[in-house]
Amino acid sequence: MPKSPPDEATDLFDNAPPAPPAEADGAEDQQQHQETPPEDEEGMNEAEKDLALLGSAKETLSNLGLTLPPHEFYPGSEPDVGPGIYLGVSEEAYHDHPALSRSVLAEAARMSPLHAYYRWKGEEGEDTSDAASLGTALHTRVLQPDLYEETYDVAAEQCEATKGDGDRCSYSAKVRHDGTWYCGTHAPNDSEPDDIEVLKSDTAGDVESMAGALEMDPDAGSLLYDLPGLPEVTILWKDEATGLMCKARPDRIVGLPEGVAIVDLKSTRSAHPEDFRRKMARYGYWMQQPFYSLGLRQAAESDVTIKDFVFTCVESSAPYAVQCYRLHGKDLSGVRRRTSQLMDEIAECEREDQWPSYADGIRELGMKSYEKDRLGISG
Repeated sequence: MPKSPPDEATDLFDNAPPAPPAEADGAEDQQQHQETPPEDEEGMNEAEKDLALLGSAKETLSNLGLTLPPHEFYPGSEPDVGPGIYLGVSEEAYHDHPALSRSVLAEAARMSPLHAYYRWKGEEGEDTSDAASLGTALHTRVLQPDLYEETYDVAAEQCEATKGDGDRCSYSAKVRHDGTWYCGTHAPNDSEPDDIEVLKSDTAGDVESMAGALEMDPDAGSLLYDLPGLPEVTILWKDEATGLMCKARPDRIVGLPEGVAIVDLKSTRSAHPEDFRRKMARYGYWMQQPFYSLGLRQAAESDVTIKDFVFTCVESSAPYAVQCYRLHGKDLSGVRRRTSQLMDEIAECEREDQWPSYADGIRELGMKSYEKDRLGISG
């Protein structure tokens, strides 16, 4: 069923050109997310191929009006922690970098600077929930499809080993070695298992359905697949106002006429506007536009015009509905001010090494009217 346009909807792509043809600037390779090397690179070793891919990505990023510093991450290198716009940074390397992230600011806004400190400096464990794993798999599938093929697999239902009597083993498969699935009994002892993430078959099906729904959606499909751009760009910058070292990782930076758009991909149980509005408030998504835009402007070595910031949301179960959102223009100035205030607060906490939680003293709590009504409290 086609979607009904939201009230006061505006076209994301007024005057936006279609993706250039492959002969002009390698857009076809760009849509493959720079993962498939040209035929003349078949003789290269893996490191040379990786660097060639990064060179292609650098050229595309330059076409978007951005430039790169002379130092960069690349596969197998040690990370350079200085300011810049980086390609090819793994998600793990990004999260390990100690710079301030938007999620830390969101924790300060929702809870307190003390909570933000423990999210930033503490030993917070990785989120291994099913929802987080599904979201990570979706991001890789949509933004880096070749990496998805290398990283994820669905376990075979049955061990693929042959027993001594010539029959196939009937045990359930648990681990993969050199592309072959084995049970615990027949797994080779003389080799390491493949370094992959194992998906349940229903989870893999959800990922494919979500990716397909995004590609078919006219707005999300243009932003994530059709328009030229780069996925998973890491931005590091030293904030000019506070001196804080900050980081951001836009899901995709997209080329638009005379500027760029920043695209954030969200998997969610419900993409309904009321539900996503609550999620935006709870998890601090409202802060992404000013924070990411600030970083992109400060880290770029040339002026860049950021024309839009769009959330592309897809539901994590059938019917896998898709909806794109942007923050309402009337809220932007307030959101920018609040983000700036939070950065000032964190910078002061860092200077003074004081991280307050809630207000001092004993506070009175009044009950809401609906709570008193439900409990039969009068007066």
